[in-house]
Amino acid sequence: MSDFKGKEADVAVAPLAIDVETAAEARLVKDDFEILHGCKSVLIKQKFHALEAAAQAIGLGCIEVQNEYNIFHPDTGEHLLVVKEKSDPLQRCCFNPCHEAHLTYTDARTNNIAMIGHKPFKCGCCCAFHDICRWEMDSRLPSGESFANAKVPFGGGGFTPTIETMDRSGNKTGEFKGPTLITGGLIELCTELSFTLHNTKGEIVGHVQKKKPSDFKGLGTELISDSDIFQLTFPEDASDEHKMALVNNAILIDYIFYENGKFI
Repeated sequence: MSDFKGKEADVAVAPLAIDVETAAEARLVKDDFEILHGCKSVLIKQKFHALEAAAQAIGLGCIEVQNEYNIFHPDTGEHLLVVKEKSDPLQRCCFNPCHEAHLTYTDARTNNIAMIGHKPFKCGCCCAFHDICRWEMDSRLPSGESFANAKVPFGGGGFTPTIETMDRSGNKTGEFKGPTLITGGLIELCTELSFTLHNTKGEIVGHVQKKKPSDFKGLGTELISDSDIFQLTFPEDASDEHKMALVNNAILIDYIFYENGKFI
């Protein structure tokens, strides 16, 4: 009789333990996404790497270090997120920026992992007429579950660079559209180029703006490195989860169009 009661007690307790664990995980994810709660926009600053800049200056463009970004509140200057790339050094040095990369988004306040970004290897040398050439970025929870995706459409948008955004179910939520027929590295030194974010109705609801250098130090950094600064403006009705995905999408824009030192 005592053995039966012990087994019955185990059966009754087990579901309770699972519920508590699931609830704790849900609170963690919710808290990590809330770091962007109330933010209308963020500044995304790519870290300057002196070794990479020096190598590029003497023609050793194959020396590429893993990207790092710091994300700030544009008004208060609060440090919100730290983003670090993890990638294979051979892929990175031979195929940058087409290489596969995993991005870890860490809450700068708590040091908790808030999100994982995954950019698969893509061939970026053609006009996106095959899936292997269609750049994409997946946004994932710390557990590895995907909750959003961004991908270049078939054909790449023609003369207007385009990136489509999708939710966790694969439904299209909008698209980024870049400048039409603007090329060349020098244009970004004197003009703030923008990728506008459109909703499914075609309305402009946000944008990613590549900031031009504000002083001679910034100009020098732009000339000798891939280090860039972007301002991402969110849609007014964007949820915290959607904002996190859009930050990941903005970094995809950097990889595609600015990582090799020029807008292509």
